Amino acid sequence: MYFTKQAIRYLIAIGSILVWSLPANTAPQSHELFRSEVKIDSQQQRDLNRALPQAFKKTLVKLTANPDIAEQPWVVQALKKTKNYLLQYRYEYRTENRPTKTDSLEPSSPVDPSSSPGTNQQTVEQNNSEQTTEPKSPKSTTIEVLYLICEFNEQAVTRLFEEFGIAYWGRSRPTLVVWLLHEDQQQRQIASSEHLDYGTLLPDIANRYGLNLVLPLMDLQEQAEITISHLWLRDTWLLDQASQRYDADGYLLAQVRHDELGQWSAEWLLSINGQEHQWPMQQAADLESLVQQGIINISSPLFALYSHRPLNIHATSDIHIGGIKDMQHYQQAWDYLGNLRGVQHVSPRNFNTGEATFTIEHSGDWAELTRLIELDGTLSNQPGTESNSSQFDTPGFDSTLPAIQGKRLQTGMADYGSTDGHLYSQPKQRYIPKASASAAAPIYYLKP
Repeated sequence: MYFTKQAIRYLIAIGSILVWSLPANTAPQSHELFRSEVKIDSQQQRDLNRALPQAFKKTLVKLTANPDIAEQPWVVQALKKTKNYLLQYRYEYRTENRPTKTDSLEPSSPVDPSSSPGTNQQTVEQNNSEQTTEPKSPKSTTIEVLYLICEFNEQAVTRLFEEFGIAYWGRSRPTLVVWLLHEDQQQRQIASSEHLDYGTLLPDIANRYGLNLVLPLMDLQEQAEITISHLWLRDTWLLDQASQRYDADGYLLAQVRHDELGQWSAEWLLSINGQEHQWPMQQAADLESLVQQGIINISSPLFALYSHRPLNIHATSDIHIGGIKDMQHYQQAWDYLGNLRGVQHVSPRNFNTGEATFTIEHSGDWAELTRLIELDGTLSNQPGTESNSSQFDTPGFDSTLPAIQGKRLQTGMADYGSTDGHLYSQPKQRYIPKASASAAAPIYYLKP
């Protein structure tokens, strides 16, 4: 047997049910994938028409990990119709500090000996030396900058990818710890989340590609366990162990150098899903360009691992989910399946003690869908310690409900397909079939 979402929500409202939440790194992360912002000159229509495609392009880059996505013909046409994919937009003024053009670090003009007759040459040279080594302190001006903040329609955008059969990256994305060794002429140091440069620059660039990167805390515990030598010698085993503290899916090792000529260079190593990806040394004129090169590097294998490629086939598959301890577990499992890339429709099929069966209608093959499930980490193919013995514990609620098996469940509530944002379309009255599980359907378990 199964229960409609309306009935589930009603039972949750009247029962005292234990709160359940996903682990921090396994919850589907939006990364604001469908939200982008750009600077705009004014709120006039002509400026809005110019800025909207720019914002849409940023969202498409996050979904494809391709900075040149706007050059593809199907995207060129889509950018001309940006408003068809726009959900809402707003303006926001922000205060920013910018250095003044007249204020630079150039030294004061030296004293000209010819303009000071009788001046001692040694005194002039001393004055010149002092003035050339004491530049003015930089100053900045506070200005108000106008931003356009756009939110795009997720279903409309994903339909665009489905229509052209283009692979895209959904909300389920890995969390990576960045172990970054910075080296310059004075010292070597491990960058932490409080680092003046990397602490803000790295997350900002990662967000452009929808990546979830975190810098380590490097507190006393980590300073005792992770040293500069470990990063310099690429002690991958130790880094893998240290990354588990952040409940991460993998880590990125970066060795960044800033030489005496002002040139930046870096070597990158990505460890994800038991595999390592390395790139040769890359150089750049500034730190931001260097970090962006590294982000583009790692985006490619991550996209290949987590992306969904629509196929012109439609299939129906059953899946068992165990570890259902209460009604919230049941609804969470239902919602989770509906949010998977390529899933078009989810129907509950039956429920036995601690286990529910759902029928999934999806595009693409089943192998890709199971790959996304296993990479996401919300479900496990191994039962927990209490998976098989779990019972619904809502007061006054019988988990078997034999009275409604083979009957119609009267909900008296509106079709919920248009209210929760998922691709469901259930009628107000839904027939509850008798329990009949498919032996061939795979079984997964909700992680505790």
